Amino acid sequence: YHVRIMSKKIKWYYFRKGWTTCTKASKFLDANSIEIAEEISASKKLGETEAGALLDKVSEIVIFKGKNINSFIIKDERKASITPLMLGPTGNLRAPTIIYKNLLIVGFNEDKFSEIFSK
Repeated sequence: YHVRIMSKKIKWYYFRKGWTTCTKASKFLDANSIEIAEEISASKKLGETEAGALLDKVSEIVIFKGKNINSFIIKDERKASITPLMLGPTGNLRAPTIIYKNLLIVGFNEDKFSEIFSK
């Protein structure tokens, strides 16, 4: 009797090379053998319009910023109130940003990543 373990795969990964938080996220993904279908470098600036378009691809979002964690069911929230939370001080999408299943993840929190990717 053989059980095949499905590997986990993220659909989309936006990251800034050398950025502390992105490095931690990348190390977590590598350590947990999580595949990345599409990688986008943060040198490609994505703004409010692109952030809003990402919300159309998911049903939930979780945003980590410092010790704060915000999560929303997209259909329950107006997108205009969520997109500002996804952007950094320059008006560009914060990195790392990940699409996993129907969840959009902005930022990094190791404990919460363990919880999210264990499902």
